[in-house]
Amino acid sequence: MVPAERPRGNRAARTESERTTYQCRMALRSSALLLLLVLAGCGGSGPSASGVETDAPASASATPSVTLAPDAVARDLDQLLSALDSVHPNAWHSTSREDFVAALDSYEAALPDFTPDEAVVELMRVVSLLSRDGRDGHQFALPRPGSEGPALPLTVYEFDLGVTITAAASPHEGLVGGSITAIDGTPIDDVLAAIEPLVPRDGPATVPAFRPIFLPRTEVLRGLGIIGDGPVELTINHHGLEIVESVEPIPFDVPGRSRDAPAPRQRPVALPD
Repeated sequence: MVPAERPRGNRAARTESERTTYQCRMALRSSALLLLLVLAGCGGSGPSASGVETDAPASASATPSVTLAPDAVARDLDQLLSALDSVHPNAWHSTSREDFVAALDSYEAALPDFTPDEAVVELMRVVSLLSRDGRDGHQFALPRPGSEGPALPLTVYEFDLGVTITAAASPHEGLVGGSITAIDGTPIDDVLAAIEPLVPRDGPATVPAFRPIFLPRTEVLRGLGIIGDGPVELTINHHGLEIVESVEPIPFDVPGRSRDAPAPRQRPVALPD
């Protein structure tokens, strides 16, 4: 169901002082769509957007089936828009409200044809429109902490010389210091180009700072068609030697994987149920 019109909200007028002291942008969340992120991440039994239990087997890389409740999805997208209208001091500086509503409607219409991973990625793509022209690096869509999907067993950072592994979980500690040149055969430059439209930005210089938050997430890599289920093949330049390493995705918060770097400083605000 695609609503013919979405509410405009009742954003009260803000003084310049209120705009100046406003410190924290919200990281957009939606209750029913967040359950999609949970399912796509955990790969096990859990509530769908309609609250119906699924019977997908538990697996670190499985993509469960999802039953969507169109009314619930429409309601949550409307809540998302209403929150932007009422909380953000100037949400439409990079994209018009009309274009954003059209993107939400297109997302909703296409949702039944998406895999859960594609649903995650495409919601990220829609939300990133809010900072398309910069000046809004705190507008992003990520699974709520505790609901993340499996991740590559490493942390990366973009340096001038490449995407460098800065931490790795056992038994891959020996990869630290190497630069990833390909993921499952896709050149790293193509991987970065595919991730770029999903990330927020204050300007072009902040894109390389945000991409390492998205890159290790398997729901992102699968949603973009870069990897499939199961182990992921990494091609790495390690001090001049090419290494091809098969790594198994692990739970996002497993000790030793390290944390995303850099981590956003703002605390995400969930939309009300």
